[in-house]
Amino acid sequence: MSNRKNAKTYEELLPAIQAVLQDYFADRSNVSLNALSKRCAVSEPTLRRILKGQIKTLPNASTIIDILMTVSGAKSIPDLIKRYPGPIAKYLGVLFPQIQDIDNDQHREIRGEIANPIKYLIFKLSANAQGVSDQQLQDMFGEVGKRALGELVDKGIIEARNDRYFSKVKNFASSRKDFVGNFKLMCDFIKLKSETEVRRPISVKASYSESLNLESFKKIIEIQNKALQKISLIMGDESNYGNIPVFLLSAIDTFDTKSLFEDTF
Repeated sequence: MSNRKNAKTYEELLPAIQAVLQDYFADRSNVSLNALSKRCAVSEPTLRRILKGQIKTLPNASTIIDILMTVSGAKSIPDLIKRYPGPIAKYLGVLFPQIQDIDNDQHREIRGEIANPIKYLIFKLSANAQGVSDQQLQDMFGEVGKRALGELVDKGIIEARNDRYFSKVKNFASSRKDFVGNFKLMCDFIKLKSETEVRRPISVKASYSESLNLESFKKIIEIQNKALQKISLIMGDESNYGNIPVFLLSAIDTFDTKSLFEDTF
């Protein structure tokens, strides 16, 4: 979402962030502006202008989130939304609609359809800004994909526009229980560099494992959350849309058979 959109939201948002900072310093007289600047990696002048209500344009979303995360101690965007109802929650809800728990009849029907792996991949591609073309689907899935696409179109989940196919549903989120299966499915598209490959953009692939204490594990999760939030901002900004269908896979967990519940963090 660009800073020019939803002007009313921004008019309400700046005073709300200012109030958060004022409350933060009112409760912590021993914390300086410089100290907060170092903790949230936001410049001291920017923080000072927000605190005094002297800022004319809204900081970028990454800066806002860094400030709110640091000040509140929240670990995730959903946590921020719960802590700051009103303009801040509204703004974050627009930025990250996928975090909201959507569970209506239409979305339940879609979950049933995309339990089929080919349909899931077609749906994912159609949900991108550029949609997906007949040729792409033919190259990837052949006649099986063509039949799956037809069924999704018949169900009203996907529509044809100018020789491309687009999802008719926005802000759809798969259920958590589907995550592992979808993760494995997307893994098949990870490319390994071949000896004949001359040049292509570098993609990051890594697999680490080690025995850690709980505090270190928590730090890794915090880093992952912050990185994913910033990546989500890039992928959600319309000015970044192009013709490369990029996917991201991210998971950090333990080999331990016991569960580490969310409230541990």
